[in-house]
Amino acid sequence: MSAARDGDLIDAAARGWRAWVVLAFLAIAAALPGFFSIPPLDRDESRFAQATAQMLETGDFAHIRLQDEPRNKKPIGIYWLQAASVAAFSDVEKREIWAWRLPSMLGAVIAAWATFWGGMVLVGRRAAFVGAALLATCVLLSTEAMIAKTDAMLCAMTTLAMAALGRVHMGAGGWRTGLIFWAALALGVLTKGPITPMVVGLSALMLCAWRRDVMWLRPLATISGPVLGALLLAPWLYTMTLSEGSVAGMMRDIAPKLGGGGEHGARPPGLHLLLLPSLIFPASIGLVPAFADGWRALRAPRDDAAFAGARFLVAWIVPTWLVFELATTKLAHYTLPVYPAIALLAGAGLLRWLDAPSARRRIILALSLFAGSLGIIAAAVVLTQWGARSASVSLGAALTAFSLVISLVIARAPKPVHAMAPALLAALALLVTVREGLAPRATHALVTRAVMQTLPRHDGALLVVGYREPSIVFENGTDTLLQQGEEAALIAAEGQTALVEARERVTFEEGLRERGLVFQPTAPPTLGRNYSNGDDVILQPGRVTPLNADRN
Repeated sequence: MSAARDGDLIDAAARGWRAWVVLAFLAIAAALPGFFSIPPLDRDESRFAQATAQMLETGDFAHIRLQDEPRNKKPIGIYWLQAASVAAFSDVEKREIWAWRLPSMLGAVIAAWATFWGGMVLVGRRAAFVGAALLATCVLLSTEAMIAKTDAMLCAMTTLAMAALGRVHMGAGGWRTGLIFWAALALGVLTKGPITPMVVGLSALMLCAWRRDVMWLRPLATISGPVLGALLLAPWLYTMTLSEGSVAGMMRDIAPKLGGGGEHGARPPGLHLLLLPSLIFPASIGLVPAFADGWRALRAPRDDAAFAGARFLVAWIVPTWLVFELATTKLAHYTLPVYPAIALLAGAGLLRWLDAPSARRRIILALSLFAGSLGIIAAAVVLTQWGARSASVSLGAALTAFSLVISLVIARAPKPVHAMAPALLAALALLVTVREGLAPRATHALVTRAVMQTLPRHDGALLVVGYREPSIVFENGTDTLLQQGEEAALIAAEGQTALVEARERVTFEEGLRERGLVFQPTAPPTLGRNYSNGDDVILQPGRVTPLNADRN
């Protein structure tokens, strides 16, 4: 990579405090679309948010519960962060989901900063800044940054631990770096159990084999680092002694995903690779040069210092990626902890190509960016069909034209900054279009939000029959009763407000009649599609009344 030219805006932005401010701004700007306007999502976000709400409502911060059910599938760290955020910026009774999402936004900022911090010694300050900027605005991280669950913070802690490990690998790690490493490792465990240690361990093993040396890890073999990590983990370890089945619950959550598909079903190897260009957009612009740099690092002599940084990034990516490709459950966010390494390789390769441009290279960069945008355009078309269907073709054509124009601009860019700026602006524009313009208006999919607007005012617990999505519990309150038709008919009380899904209505009403009760609709039904399982749903609000009153 050549030195930055005088007056290069990328070089100027990457210097001093400006770099940290710009990266934070980009991460927040990319997370904001949909942050306030998209309602709580099913299922994971609403599960996390509701469990946190119950901590605040009961004052019990040692046990994780979803209504009456223990929820020990994940460590407690994210719940504590969400509880602190809600207590500081909102109120649990208001159910303002943005307050639960703030820790995820913070995770995206930390991930971008950690990518830059580690990347400075791995690929150089200028390339590190480009890679961190691409990561901060990428589709997957920015989307996780606006969802109240673990993955953005997991990416932050994993990236911070790997950045510290990378500095040690490059001979730039002192005792402070060791403390950061152990703290990030512990906080990663506190966030999502074994994922951070897995990424770090697999990368370290590959590097040790590659280097034929383990002594490079000596700066991490201190007493103070593990002690700090143990102190950070101590509160959670204590809560585990108070919660039965914590370890067993996490193992039951992890094991099916590795070998049996879990609740999401099995997916074939290669799916993560297929999704990569769209999920890492706009860093997709640098995927081809990133692959070229990674391949060169694999083929170079292991003692060639010029490839030491790229070698570390390859060791960060390859073993973890293979684990997730071979695992039967493949959710899009699983590979997020290796996206910072891909972004750094993309940033370094992109600048190398743009500092020595050719017509072929420019065309490849433009086509790569355009290919990455196609997945986002497809998502926009789907969301439009869930809202105003007649506009889906026009919107798809307009976004495709927009992406082509941006790609042509990049193909003719005379300087790196003239390619980077349109790519970042295109990412922000598409994120705003999809998450702020379309997703909140996808009325056919936002079933819980739509039906909450039709419910009559009620005292006591809402009885929900046949619709078991956790968003209805978060929106309506912890005392919401989720039941199937037969069980719901047995516990329904006279005058109780009920929300009944069409498939369970006959069973529910038959059970009510046996008790001298009847279900009386109070508003038109809400029709939609449950995006969690793909089922069409018809939800009818009403009240349980005496059978004789219905006849009169």
